[in-house]
Amino acid sequence: FFSSRRRHTRCSGVSWARRCVQETGAVYANQDISCACGQTVIKAPVKCPSNPPFCNKICGKKLLCGHQCMYNCHQGECPPCRETTQKVCRCKQELIENVLCHKEVLCLQICNKSLKCGHKCTVQCHKAELCAIKDNGESCGQKCGKPKECGHNCT
Repeated sequence: FFSSRRRHTRCSGVSWARRCVQETGAVYANQDISCACGQTVIKAPVKCPSNPPFCNKICGKKLLCGHQCMYNCHQGECPPCRETTQKVCRCKQELIENVLCHKEVLCLQICNKSLKCGHKCTVQCHKAELCAIKDNGESCGQKCGKPKECGHNCT
């Protein structure tokens, strides 16, 4: 029951696109089309469907890490940060140089944190939460070695 006049046609279906004048039979949009940053523009009338213009300017959006996106102008979410920085490893024992900002780093150290059971954590560089999992009152999996009343050592 829908007539073709009521249907909305969009240029190439891309999220940035605006409704074309196609619904009235024209093949040109009456609005300018710009790149994501707005610095490169194709002036109206624009043939439908059209892609946004290529732009070689730096995106420059502020990323969650605080750096600016250094990729060329683009649509949608920014790719991971390309900046290199110093980062503390997961176990917080070492400062690692020249690490990509978006990467998590590991060192080669053994955690060595004291657990409630009296043992030391023997897992290589990890997040503190892993010690909490091992430190929940259950056996940490290491041999106890303490003498029992019967004279044998705990295993």
